[in-house]
Amino acid sequence: MDQATNRGFWAGDQGARDCFAEGECRRLQDRWGDPLDKLRELFHDKITAILAPINRENPTVKAAFTLGEFIKQNYFLRLEYRLGVPTDNDLHIEPATVKGYKDIWKVHVEDKQISKIQLRNFTARDARNFLELLPQQLSHNTHMRIKAFLSGVFSWAIADSAFQGANPFEDQKAGGRKKGETSFEGLTEGERRRKEKIKASNEHAYTLEEVAEMLDKLPEPARTVCAVAALTGLTRSELKGLKWTDYDGDTISVKRKV
Repeated sequence: MDQATNRGFWAGDQGARDCFAEGECRRLQDRWGDPLDKLRELFHDKITAILAPINRENPTVKAAFTLGEFIKQNYFLRLEYRLGVPTDNDLHIEPATVKGYKDIWKVHVEDKQISKIQLRNFTARDARNFLELLPQQLSHNTHMRIKAFLSGVFSWAIADSAFQGANPFEDQKAGGRKKGETSFEGLTEGERRRKEKIKASNEHAYTLEEVAEMLDKLPEPARTVCAVAALTGLTRSELKGLKWTDYDGDTISVKRKV
């Protein structure tokens, strides 16, 4: 019998112990605290991993997520599912789009206060404050992409019953520097010149005569690359995603973006 005494005996060890005395069981705590708390702390990661699939399907639990938790544990899983959908399906999403969303998350959202707001407490005011606090030297297009990413997050949260009410980003205005408003303030002379050259290059459209002259001088495969870029009207991401198998001798099929 463990540590027998005249009044009863003790069962247990370092943490809390059960004292059996006079037909009663009393739970006592000593200086080591509640062992259940210790167990929860010790196995927290494993318990979280086990419960994650259940919690993801529970609207009440999802509503208690912070925005950051919902994005990582739910929204990004949704994007992974859509990546696997066939390309001829409206649900399909391009890998380049998913990469862009994850870049926005890492650079502009993850470490900001917005990611710590509980989903169920998120308001249109939170959305407006976040957008207005974004660096205004970023381009307007960058602001629009950030807004579109977060609007998509809340559209999915609404569809998944994790958020009640209207999309808080839907009617918000995006700021940022608009095209043609390039600022070279604070740049070194070398950086300023490089930016000016890039700006001039982006604003210049080659004539057919200039394209023909380049094609005459370029060797293969650079000649083919130049011809496709100049004459097809494809975007840069579409051009980067092209493979030789996308050309059947007559038609170029655009199947991906990079």
